[in-house]
Amino acid sequence: MNKNLLLKISFYVGIFGMISTVSGTFVEGGSILQKVLFLIGASILTATAFISRHKMYSALEVIVVIGTVLAFFSSVSTYLRYAIMLFPAIFAIGYLLKIKYFHGDKFGIVGGTGLVTLACGFATDAITMPVAFYLLLFVSALLLALYSLLQIVFYRTKIAWLWMILNIVFAFGPAISLIKMLK
Repeated sequence: MNKNLLLKISFYVGIFGMISTVSGTFVEGGSILQKVLFLIGASILTATAFISRHKMYSALEVIVVIGTVLAFFSSVSTYLRYAIMLFPAIFAIGYLLKIKYFHGDKFGIVGGTGLVTLACGFATDAITMPVAFYLLLFVSALLLALYSLLQIVFYRTKIAWLWMILNIVFAFGPAISLIKMLK
């Protein structure tokens, strides 16, 4: 199959993944429907990132898939959640360092910081530490949206539009929750 055609198809399939994930932000938090929508969206976006050969988005989506699967198992202890989430995040950053990804992407540190912050957010218990949970998710969404914007502006990475829109929309849920808690 023609590489350009595959990338184009991947982009449009990625839009479906983005819509699924964004839809998950508008349903009841923690519900089975939300978890399923996030899992479907993250799985599709993982495939899109791999097909596009964008290493940062691939690493990010692997973290999102792991975090989404972990959400189905609420009985997992906090320490184990952090181990499950941070090990792949640190491994991903280590891999990106090993292949010198950051030499070619001067904004990679923004994306890498967003990736690790997101992993910490997924590991944080929303019930016992709601402010930390929502703050980590909000900050990670802002960092990842900024990273995507920088990818679009400086590298003309078309696939970054999916992640920029997704993370802008995703930032609203945690922001609203934080505002409600701080009132």
